[in-house]
Amino acid sequence: MFVYRRSEGWLDLYVAGNRKAVAPLQGIFAEHILKCGDLPADLADQRVYDLGALRRREFAFTWAPDSGIESVAVSRLRLSLHSPRNAKLIVEADTKHRPDAIYDLLETLAPVFPGHTYRVTQVGIAARIKPNPHSASKQVNFTVSFPNSCSLKHDEVGLKLRAMLRASGIEPREPEVLVDGDS
Repeated sequence: MFVYRRSEGWLDLYVAGNRKAVAPLQGIFAEHILKCGDLPADLADQRVYDLGALRRREFAFTWAPDSGIESVAVSRLRLSLHSPRNAKLIVEADTKHRPDAIYDLLETLAPVFPGHTYRVTQVGIAARIKPNPHSASKQVNFTVSFPNSCSLKHDEVGLKLRAMLRASGIEPREPEVLVDGDS
């Protein structure tokens, strides 16, 4: 799936499977859709998600009242440890009855893995949304990963949840905007 926004100067591409297919598919897009030989070098989305705020219990998602979103909770965190290098820890909690269960788990782990020893590089989010007034609500699980990956589709539900991420301050930003220690 391709999402191209000329006005914003970026191309978002979703490819299931091997990421090695991305560059050739971008070339095909450039040739057949944009009618140019190569994709402009700066067209790829270079923005990054700042996921640091999601490790704090005080973080609150924000959404428009008419969005159909009923609840949102962080259900999974991938923590990239500063030492040993390239080590990752994944914490996951059942948020069905306790939306802040992931934060209880982080507090339990804090004596061994204090907050300054890792940064959040992926977040699993569970949202309950009622797409329209005549439908039943449904659970939508998605991930947001550093640097700039989001598993949401660009359909009606996905666009509402992307708007919720933006309203909550979780949106891709230029890399220099991020502050060390916040992620």
